[in-house]
Amino acid sequence: MSWERKIGDEVASFGVSGFLYNSHFMPYDRLTESIWSPLRGYCINGPLIDREARNISVLEITWGTWKQLFPESYVLSTETGYDRN
Repeated sequence: MSWERKIGDEVASFGVSGFLYNSHFMPYDRLTESIWSPLRGYCINGPLIDREARNISVLEITWGTWKQLFPESYVLSTETGYDRN
């Protein structure tokens, strides 16, 4: 599941609010600190209450297929050459 991040003329980022509903994390947007329901697809608390989230289609594919489509892609790795805990 993916949502459009544009709220008005600004681009929001989402975080995990720490609230749970029916074992689902409730995200919030960092722009207005409104809480969003992933189950219902709209804002349930805050300045944007009752505003609907616009869904964006996502595609789940294998890494092999991704590399065929986007051969210049990179993946982050923990193998950086530096020691760390």
